[in-house]
Amino acid sequence: MHDSPRGTVLGDSSGEPSPGSLNLIRKILLKEGEASLGTLTGESPFVTGVNYLFRPGEGDRLGDFYLFLSGLAHHSKNIGKNPAVSLFIVEKDAGIPLPERKRLSVTGRAETVSSDPEKKLLETQYRHTFPFSETFFMLPDFQFYRIRPQTAHWIAGFGEIRNWQFEK
Repeated sequence: MHDSPRGTVLGDSSGEPSPGSLNLIRKILLKEGEASLGTLTGESPFVTGVNYLFRPGEGDRLGDFYLFLSGLAHHSKNIGKNPAVSLFIVEKDAGIPLPERKRLSVTGRAETVSSDPEKKLLETQYRHTFPFSETFFMLPDFQFYRIRPQTAHWIAGFGEIRNWQFEK
C-alpha cells in the first residue's frame, strides 16, 4: 500500500471498503444494469454482455447481482460446469474517456435462484427494469442466477484503485 497524489493505492492487497466508497459503488450499480459476464470454457475465458439487477447489501457487504439467462446460452452451460464468474461494470458517460470512468470488476459464484417467492419478486423487478425482456419469460429455459461477490476491484478513476475481499 502506498499513497499517491490520487489517493491510497492498495495494489493486490485487500482492505475494508469505506462506507462512502460502498455507497458510491452501490449507486452506480443500481443505475447501470449492463455488465460483461466472464465464465470459463474449460480453462479458456468466455465473455458476453448481460443485463443485471442489483440488490445492495448492508454494512460492508456490497450486495448481490441477479442475471436472467437462457439455459441454451454458452455462458449458462459454462456456469453449469464451473460456477466461478466475473462481472465487469463500467459507468456510462459518453463525455468521459473510458480510463477516467468508474469501473468495477467482481468475482463470485453463480447459483440458481430456487425460491419461488424470490423468483416472483425478481421477475416483477426485471420486467419493470428491462421491458424488452417480456418474451424471455415465455421461454422455459430462462432462469435467474444470483452472484454474491467474493472479491471486488474498484477503479474510481485514473490511479484510484481499491481491491476488496468479501466473506465467501
